[in-house]
Amino acid sequence: SQPTSVEIFLHVFWHVDILMTFVTGIYCRGELVLAPKRIARNYAQGWLCFDVVYVALNWASLLGSCTRHSHQSWLVLRFCQLALRLIRLCRLNQMAESIKTRLSSEALTAGTNILQITGQILLVHHLLACVWFVVGQLDEKNGWVAVYLKQPSVGYSYTTSLYWMFCQLGFGSTNIEPETTAERSFALLVAFMALGVFSTLLGTISATVLSLNKSMEEKRLHFRELKQFLSHHRISDELSLRVCRFLEHAWALKNEVVLESSVQ
Repeated sequence: SQPTSVEIFLHVFWHVDILMTFVTGIYCRGELVLAPKRIARNYAQGWLCFDVVYVALNWASLLGSCTRHSHQSWLVLRFCQLALRLIRLCRLNQMAESIKTRLSSEALTAGTNILQITGQILLVHHLLACVWFVVGQLDEKNGWVAVYLKQPSVGYSYTTSLYWMFCQLGFGSTNIEPETTAERSFALLVAFMALGVFSTLLGTISATVLSLNKSMEEKRLHFRELKQFLSHHRISDELSLRVCRFLEHAWALKNEVVLESSVQ
């Protein structure tokens, strides 16, 4: 089949990404480095080889789509591409961490942490769903694609694969079962990964919420005492509300200002 416009766009994007990395400054030992040679050396010692291999596989996959290569060879190339995309999520995690360093609000940082881990899990499930579909196509007669999907559309194939992935985490049920040895091996791998995904998701969210609640506990304690004081002295509701709103604003301004003596 001919490559889609999305595949061509992604192919061009990764080429541009390599070029942009060579001209993007880096931090080395706490200092911003803009020297092209040092940037290139750092890139060569890091992700350059991985990116070149990934782009080469993209070329091979595109050429395989345009020429009459064997179906098995093309599927192996697609499988390698998806595996490399899973590894590339580590780089996205580094980018997300650099973005979070620009946030000053604890609540915003906590929300960003939850969104980050949720987004990563969704991306992993998307890629694993694509791998599951590719594995199902390895055996054109006995694979799960041939057994359960009768020439469906691309959208139906994708949503079916993605739904199967979420069912492995316990969200729902499906009658699709692995039919071949490769599919059963992949299903075992997914079941093992599901344990890590659950523990990571629950652990991250629990730690983030606990940290956020701890930072807000002092504020809640002070304002609870304030409301008890106002109620004890029978201050009118309108005046109490105005006092609370003013002090909430003052509290927010106080937290925005960091004293030099508090910085270690």
